[in-house]
Amino acid sequence: MIIYNVTVNIDEDVAVEWLQWMKEVHIPEVMQTGMFTDQRICRVLAEEAGGFTYAIQYTCKDMETYEKYRDDFAPALQQETAKKYGGKFVAFQNLVGSSRMRPYQGVRAKKFLGQHFLNDEAVARSIVDALILPDGIDQVLEIGPGMGVLTKYLLQHEEYKTFAIELDRESVPYLLEHFPALKGRLMEGDFLQLNLDELFEDRFVVIGNFPIIFLHKFYFVC
Repeated sequence: MIIYNVTVNIDEDVAVEWLQWMKEVHIPEVMQTGMFTDQRICRVLAEEAGGFTYAIQYTCKDMETYEKYRDDFAPALQQETAKKYGGKFVAFQNLVGSSRMRPYQGVRAKKFLGQHFLNDEAVARSIVDALILPDGIDQVLEIGPGMGVLTKYLLQHEEYKTFAIELDRESVPYLLEHFPALKGRLMEGDFLQLNLDELFEDRFVVIGNFPIIFLHKFYFVC
């Protein structure tokens, strides 16, 4: 059994409307996917700097079922929420399950690498949707894909070929397991030490959820 937990902090001025919409519209739509067997929503009892915090928990039978929901259903549902309440909430997701299951969060964010994994699917999709390639360019290099939250949306675009480079040795096997399309396109190493002219004959664009402490270095390399 796996519990998919979504924690949401919603602005006070729309909290009552949002809670009613969650109960009457959004949660029923999630359950109608057939991926979950149970659900509950509860208020988080903690001091809050602003707004109200809720935890929405969905129960599914195994990791495969969750991943099907994540890939096939979650993006549209999260986009609907963002369209209705964009700028009025912040959310993060995590999984709870038995120690016998294959962990979804099998890669630890490492402070010395400046890692902070993006886990908001709506934000990830919006970043990829905002990517516009100039005429004549059909290659995209993702820097530091981590657990692939951007990667999965990049790979859905057949009009360009996605490459990735990852410094974290723990992330590389995870990415190859979850995104077989990266085979032959995933490089292990430090982007800052790459000779880009040797790797790419033609022009390409760069994308990534960059560690802010290294952002100025990426600018000068690119």
